[in-house]
Amino acid sequence: TAPFELTQALGECVKADVQPRLTGRDKFQALVARNALGMLERHTAYGERFRSEDAARRSALSLSEEDLFALAASGALAFENAPLLSHLRLSALETLYLDQPKYPGLAFASKAWSRS
Repeated sequence: TAPFELTQALGECVKADVQPRLTGRDKFQALVARNALGMLERHTAYGERFRSEDAARRSALSLSEEDLFALAASGALAFENAPLLSHLRLSALETLYLDQPKYPGLAFASKAWSRS
């Protein structure tokens, strides 16, 4: 898709052409920009699918997003409810993949939670 390709091209440009010429804080800021572009790439590529799958899982649980937030805020989430726990785990994995795919615990959690 065009937005994905644009963000990918920008990230490659920053990495190959801009960042090597920078030092100190400017180099760090270029790295932050590259990370943000990576997040945008992943959100563009997978965000809609993840949102759709999230909505389908919540629908199967008969929970709106607001219901889920209210349960969490009140402390009334029933973690012994296997479908709810599975939804929460998948939501956490999807969020981590989009925002922090190099997070050290992501691979471990993905492997551990796929067995449960």
